[in-house]
Amino acid sequence: MVFDDVGFGAGVGLFGKELYSSTLAYIYERYLGFEVYKVSPCIAGAASGVLCVGSRAIPVIRGFYDAQLARKLESLVRELGVDIVHVNIVNPRYASPLIAATKRVGVMLITTLHNWYVVCPTGWKVRVSGIEPCDIAPPSFKCLGCIMKLGKTSGRVQSFAKMLMCYYGIRRLAKESDILISPSKELAEYVRRELGLKVHHIWNPAPPHLLRNKPVLDKQGYALFIGRLSIEKGAQLLPEIARRIKPYKLHVAGTGPLLDQLARTAEDNTVIHGYVDEEKKQELLKHASALIVPSIWRELFGYVVVEAFSYATPAISFDYGGPSELIKESRGGLTARLGDLAELSKAIIELLENPILVREMGLSAYNFMNRELHPQKYAEHLKELLKR
Repeated sequence: MVFDDVGFGAGVGLFGKELYSSTLAYIYERYLGFEVYKVSPCIAGAASGVLCVGSRAIPVIRGFYDAQLARKLESLVRELGVDIVHVNIVNPRYASPLIAATKRVGVMLITTLHNWYVVCPTGWKVRVSGIEPCDIAPPSFKCLGCIMKLGKTSGRVQSFAKMLMCYYGIRRLAKESDILISPSKELAEYVRRELGLKVHHIWNPAPPHLLRNKPVLDKQGYALFIGRLSIEKGAQLLPEIARRIKPYKLHVAGTGPLLDQLARTAEDNTVIHGYVDEEKKQELLKHASALIVPSIWRELFGYVVVEAFSYATPAISFDYGGPSELIKESRGGLTARLGDLAELSKAIIELLENPILVREMGLSAYNFMNRELHPQKYAEHLKELLKR
């Protein structure tokens, strides 16, 4: 059973962790020979081939422990004859019910971490006010400043409580899991050191459809940002980045809370596409000379980077978090110090002015994706863990 707390893209868009969940289900079935059940709360309605497990428990109560959901999950695990429950969740509401269901039935629980909640209440592991890496070991009163700032930014009163619940829920899930996986080497090392947990680093697998892509070498000399236009993704930095890389073009694709602000403050060398369909998205990725990933939170992976790699498009990010790990490991791009827009812009210009370097780095990225991120390689790692 692969459990995803959003619903495998059911009506709310396909996020990175949902891509992972769908690919994980494919791997268990295609390479490991399991019969696979996709399960989710189906918040936005059932997606094709997904089993829905809902609950009408009172919201305040279910936030701490949803006994109704635990019973339904336990019943489903027994009814289907499930051997393994592999989860990939953020919402803390589902942590305790999943633990309870698997322990009662006696099946294996595997968790893949996709955020820093296990060691940080905000999930960022960054000092929000100063935008710099944070090494504070929570729980600490110093965490409250970041929690309050992010809660205020989101405009939601419940954010404060949700962050703390995520921290305690995901941490408990990590401690109770039979196998713990991290797509980030940095997080894996941190969890081993600070929590004393056994955690395995395995790169997230590339979705099967990306393996069909071919390298595109006729780049058109522009930089590309593609993703959610939000603070954690660094969208507020795009106007300054565009100004620094003039006269080169910066294409921006995506939507989010900062779209209107970006439209008002954009430089004249910025092309704002807003929401784009899949075909337009692929065209932009194919012909960009560089994908820029100015995220200010510590992403653990970064599927947009892998999408760029599938077309031999190099990437540029700040020097921390999952995107930079992919870039360094693949030699498929450049990095800059966190928050240093001068260094980031210099790296963008270096690629835009050097087609040969773009070609070399792009092909290195493409080869890395097909070699290290192939679903079959992920299956081999998973098989070894299950054997143990």
